[in-house]
Amino acid sequence: MVYRSPRPPSDLAADAAEFREPAFRDALIAGVAMVAHADGVPSPAERSRFLSLLEEDPALRTFDRKSVLDDLAVHEANYRFDVEVGAIMAREKLVRVAGRTRLCAALVRICRAMIPADGVIHPAEHRALAEIRSALGVTARPVVFGAYGASATVSAPSVAAE
Repeated sequence: MVYRSPRPPSDLAADAAEFREPAFRDALIAGVAMVAHADGVPSPAERSRFLSLLEEDPALRTFDRKSVLDDLAVHEANYRFDVEVGAIMAREKLVRVAGRTRLCAALVRICRAMIPADGVIHPAEHRALAEIRSALGVTARPVVFGAYGASATVSAPSVAAE
């Protein structure tokens, strides 16, 4: 049996074009840089994981690998210069795609996949993901404990506007 999308091909082409937007690419690289720098210094494993995530996703495979690495290096330089400056510049890129549900969901998904990339799941990386969600205006999903357990909503901390 062949799977057929319930959406017409024109919608799928529009979706692919939406993910190719420079604002999304810039926000994605900024979010990955925030997660990578959350626990201190980004590792080569995190960079490698990011590139493999881009290769695995057909919509993101179109990004030029060299320009992605160049932009990631700019973010890394910003963080090395001053952590707060790096974070502010990354947040500015994230805000450009805020409110665009599909783009924000993809960005959060990839940033979440980056957390265990270096072999260590650090609490600071989860805080960075919460900050990314906050900048994008994405609310956290309820977390359900156990098969029939009570749910709790995990919300992102508010970030003061600067």
